[in-house]
Amino acid sequence: MNLLQGSKIWWPSSTATKYQYDGHSYYMKIDSQPIISNVEVPVGISIQGYTYEGAAKNAQGKIRSFKLSTDEHDIGPFKAGQIIKINVNRKYGIVDYQRVTTKETPVKAR
Repeated sequence: MNLLQGSKIWWPSSTATKYQYDGHSYYMKIDSQPIISNVEVPVGISIQGYTYEGAAKNAQGKIRSFKLSTDEHDIGPFKAGQIIKINVNRKYGIVDYQRVTTKETPVKAR
C-alpha cells in the first residue's frame, strides 16, 4: 500500500492492475489477410484498424484460436510472417498484444 505523506489518500497497489491484465501469453504468426475495421482513438476520431483471426500457441505448444483486433497503441497492419505476442486474461480476454521477434518467441510456440 502506498500512502502519500501527510494526507489520507490511499493509492491502490498493482494488485488490481495485475488482476485485470495478468494472464497467459500466446504467439500468433500472421499468415492471413486482415479484415479492415474502425478503431476509436482518444481524440474522438475513428481510424482504420485491422482484425486478424488465426491459431496461436503458448510456450508449451498448446494451440488456441483468437480474433485479434488492433487498437490505437499499434494499429498495424502486420506483415505476413510477423509474430504477435497476445496476453490473454481469463476474465477479460485479450488485454494486450505486441510484435515480437523469433528470438523472443518460445521454441514450442514458433
